[in-house]
Amino acid sequence: MYEQDVNKAIHFNLSKLVLMGLISLVLCMSFIMSIFTPFPIAFAAVVYGRSKGYAVGAITWLISLLLSITMFGDLTIFIAYTMSFIVAVMISEIVQRGMEPVRGMVRLGSGIVVLVGLFFVFLTQGLKIDLKASLVEQINRNKEIFELQQEKLKQAEGASAENFQAMAMLSQPEVLATEVLKEAPSYFFIGTFLVIWANLFLLLRSNRMLPFRTAPKFTERDLLVVKVPDHFIWVVITALILAIWGEELGNTVFPVVGVNVLKFMGIFYFFQGFGIYLDFLDFARISGFFRTVLVMLTIFTAAQFIAIVGLFDMFVNFRRFFKRNKNEGEQ
Repeated sequence: MYEQDVNKAIHFNLSKLVLMGLISLVLCMSFIMSIFTPFPIAFAAVVYGRSKGYAVGAITWLISLLLSITMFGDLTIFIAYTMSFIVAVMISEIVQRGMEPVRGMVRLGSGIVVLVGLFFVFLTQGLKIDLKASLVEQINRNKEIFELQQEKLKQAEGASAENFQAMAMLSQPEVLATEVLKEAPSYFFIGTFLVIWANLFLLLRSNRMLPFRTAPKFTERDLLVVKVPDHFIWVVITALILAIWGEELGNTVFPVVGVNVLKFMGIFYFFQGFGIYLDFLDFARISGFFRTVLVMLTIFTAAQFIAIVGLFDMFVNFRRFFKRNKNEGEQ
């Protein structure tokens, strides 16, 4: 089994190790940047070794529990950090053991999704907990927050149909709870793989820059060459049929299943399309700050288009258009 060998020139630094733990905790308590919570702990394990890296992660995990109980009054931060710590350990092992990044990502993400799915089955079937009733109760507890949100939507200039629909749901807890439960599986699935992919990318990139006696087996480039197997197109076609004509097939659940499966597949086609997009930027010789801006704008405004590019890549093979001839490459 491949084990990476970090050069001994990297001396252990307790203050830097503690700082990585604190950065991880601060990221978890933030909103937008919380996606990167696992990275500092995983990087600490790669640089200073498993025992030191995981130890600081475990201490920070306990601190998150203490803060959740004393400062925040609920376990949201603790649960979020628990999931992040698991991801940190697993992506660290993927890098240190020299596992193929895409395969490691798929196995890790699938494992987390299955475990969480089994946990909710246990809650609903074993403990007989009504998730919808619990969610309605939680919404009613935060009634003032939702009423404030309604006022903001009413005062928004140029209120759209989406705004009116949102206001209607905010005033009907049961309807809102139903919509949340419909959307939750796809958002959790997408969020899980997005967190793993982003942090594994950063870890592979940082790992490549460390001084090694032997070169790393894989780099972040290996995570960009995602290729969804061609036969999964039948899953996409089936899901599309269910999403469009599910109710006519005799079951109102079919459209919900179809839409969720499309979103499940969409995240993998996004990864494939994103790798193609970066290859295009290389082909166009776009680099530096302008490239960073383009990448960020594309992620936030054209993610669905990138996923469609990934889907149609199986028919077109876009990368074949990015090859320069020898004479052009020498100019």
